[in-house]
Amino acid sequence: MKIISTLNHVLQKMKLEIESYEIPQNSYGSEVYLLHLKNGENAYLKIPFNKDKLWREYEMLHLLQNNVPVPKILDFLPSEAKFNGALLLAELPGKPATGKIDASLAFEIGKYHALMHSHTSDYYGFRTESGFQNIKNNDWRSYIKEKFYIALEKSLPFLTTKQIDLGNYQFENLYNSLPSPDGPCAVHFDFRPANIIVTDDQVSGFIDFETSKFASTELDFVKIEQQLWNIQPSTKESYIEGYESIRPIIDLETVQPFYSLYHAILSIAWCVDRGLEKHYDFYRENQETLNSFT
Repeated sequence: MKIISTLNHVLQKMKLEIESYEIPQNSYGSEVYLLHLKNGENAYLKIPFNKDKLWREYEMLHLLQNNVPVPKILDFLPSEAKFNGALLLAELPGKPATGKIDASLAFEIGKYHALMHSHTSDYYGFRTESGFQNIKNNDWRSYIKEKFYIALEKSLPFLTTKQIDLGNYQFENLYNSLPSPDGPCAVHFDFRPANIIVTDDQVSGFIDFETSKFASTELDFVKIEQQLWNIQPSTKESYIEGYESIRPIIDLETVQPFYSLYHAILSIAWCVDRGLEKHYDFYRENQETLNSFT
């Protein structure tokens, strides 16, 4: 078995003995390995592509572990020169919730999502290696507006004139109609069925917190709408009932169109950064979302 040099470095540092390893598909923010340890157990090793991802996940898993099912941290390597650090996480039993979801499971997902959002902070921002990084002026609305226009500028060569003009118009129109933000709260930022692990129609846990931060809960409903509610409409009512058994949900009717547009532009910019050819399907998916506004 040939071991990748970075992986070998971590195995030596953590003093891990493995029988073999697998590389799961669809991991975009970290090198991820499923390790089959010599003691018969399995664990996931995450080596992030930048230091911020390491600290965001480490912080959020510690924060949530007592009342939201998340992977247990088995070991942690801080970053060092030319190495972004690593997390060793216990394997959760089950599989991603990408299949059929019944009302009971949808209720449970909503309940745990609300428990996640119930962790609050005085400041918008996220953990870094040097401490908590606040969003400028603690102003969530200004923050997302700036992020949108940076992403739009990067995406311009890949958008039609009509998309640019109507995207600008729709953004400003929807932005000015937004209610006060719901936050700062612990927000996953990639909350979708593939990151929800289930077994026997019950939630085993939630994974991939490398982009999490203390933010407004608003952005955390976009992917669950696109990848669950729109595909299995019967899940939405049960999910909301579960969520509201813990805390009130935001005004989805007003907020969701704005964040669908916001997410589409930021995702297209992400594809530009990472390579359109490699991520063409995701690029086209977000082009279709953008076209729905035009």
